[in-house]
Amino acid sequence: TTQQTQAHKLMEPEGTHLVHGETGSGKTRLYMESVRETLESGRSAIILTPEISLTSQLATNLKRAFKHVVVMHSQLTVAARRDLWLQVATADHPLVVIGPRSAMFLPLRSLGLLVLDESHEYAYKQESAPYYHASRVAGVLGNAHRARVLLGSATPALTDYYLADLKHRPIIRLTESAITSDHETKIDLVDMRSAAKHGGYLSKKLVDALKQALDTGQQSLVFINRRGSARLVLCQQCGWQAACPKCDIALTYHADEFALRCHTCGHSEQVPLSCPTCGFAEIIMKSVGTKAIVDQLQQLFPEARIARFDTDNRTGERFHERYEEITGDTIDIIVGTQLIAKGLDLPRLTTLGIINADASLNIPDFSAGERTYQTLHQLLGRVGRGHAAGHAIVQTYNPDHPIIKAAISQDWSGYLAFESRERKTYQF
Repeated sequence: TTQQTQAHKLMEPEGTHLVHGETGSGKTRLYMESVRETLESGRSAIILTPEISLTSQLATNLKRAFKHVVVMHSQLTVAARRDLWLQVATADHPLVVIGPRSAMFLPLRSLGLLVLDESHEYAYKQESAPYYHASRVAGVLGNAHRARVLLGSATPALTDYYLADLKHRPIIRLTESAITSDHETKIDLVDMRSAAKHGGYLSKKLVDALKQALDTGQQSLVFINRRGSARLVLCQQCGWQAACPKCDIALTYHADEFALRCHTCGHSEQVPLSCPTCGFAEIIMKSVGTKAIVDQLQQLFPEARIARFDTDNRTGERFHERYEEITGDTIDIIVGTQLIAKGLDLPRLTTLGIINADASLNIPDFSAGERTYQTLHQLLGRVGRGHAAGHAIVQTYNPDHPIIKAAISQDWSGYLAFESRERKTYQF
């Protein structure tokens, strides 16, 4: 597109660039043009992905366009890793390497491009020795090779935005869809405090949308936040949630003590018998997970072909191993966690259901708001990508929260202003 061409012209030959492109705006096409340019100069390129689930789709696109593509991922055997390392070390031609953060340490002779796709993802942070963050290592590696570094995301990390502004580095915006289409995404926000339900987790509106997708041969995706199994104590009538009076984060219920405890400061209190806000007697403990959702969907739609994707999947069941099935016509409803929330382009997907959209706001971490916005924004980008009209149903017990509102309306500027103000106020 014209916007992609203009964005490519803004890229300098070397240094770090923040590519802030909306979902469906064609960031992958921009990466591929940079790869082509790099290979023509006789230098190699590395494209990093945060999840193995994204590797298959990216590898397919790159192998169609380029000859020497090497794929690295965490499921390789030790022998396969050794062979790949030797292949890269002895190559007499430039390569395109696709892999996780560890791919940066492959012995490439001349590196001209380093791309971090979905650069906001926390998977880029190495939590065990040696400790590092991939974006920082990429910056150092880029300087050493005088290479171009691209940090691409529809929802960039606030830290990367701040640093790019501070160091006067290019922030490249892609706001237009790469596919011209008349299809729009209808987004329904469901207040679970008063919504009609089919069981405890699925609203009637979501069930009706799933049924319509099944009847028309379309695919649906039901998302549960990866932290959704953490217990929440809340009032089903007014939405009150038990929070620590000192830390203002969610209290965790401990059944053996029948007590609520803060895992940050140690504060403990008894479970209230009624809501302290409205007096309603029904205080509920939320602990929904992917398996519970699959069970409920199978009861509602016994004829549907349902597939669950999370870290409990065994060999042969994982997302990247079933990619062809998912993009084909053999799976009707996908149920999963964080690994299905980003970067995927599924042609049959028209219906999206988000369970407990506000659950991640209760994570005891100053970045909880940022993670929530990123997840919701990325999820809403999975539907309405030009293939067909999209319908998203967002279920929440806190529909008036500024982060939820900003994500639903895709208001990046409003979110950025709100979250930046919070960070500055509390010196994060």
